[in-house]
Amino acid sequence: MRLKRTTQTGLYQPRPVDHPLGRELEAISNWLDAHPELLDVVVESGNPADSARCLPMLERHRTHYGKPPTHAAFDGGYASKENLKRARALGVAHAVFSKRRGLKEADMTPSLSVPQ
Repeated sequence: MRLKRTTQTGLYQPRPVDHPLGRELEAISNWLDAHPELLDVVVESGNPADSARCLPMLERHRTHYGKPPTHAAFDGGYASKENLKRARALGVAHAVFSKRRGLKEADMTPSLSVPQ
């Protein structure tokens, strides 16, 4: 569940939607209200590597919701043995990456029974 949003306006702006950026932020906020399954959104400055953003995202989840997620699915750019190890240390039981990058399915999700 998304935290309750607050409307922020400047001293000389009666409504935030009176400016193009305000309208864009209002549209994003409305979209987020309509999609509660999305738990975290961050607009980064520049183009940081996905792999470096994995743990901060899980830590934000723990901060906002009081516990880490039990299951987390990531794009392949987040995949690394270190991210899997650190996600486990945070308490994420099932951290699955769309690309293996040297990881085994059974390592990502212990309940997965993979026929050999």
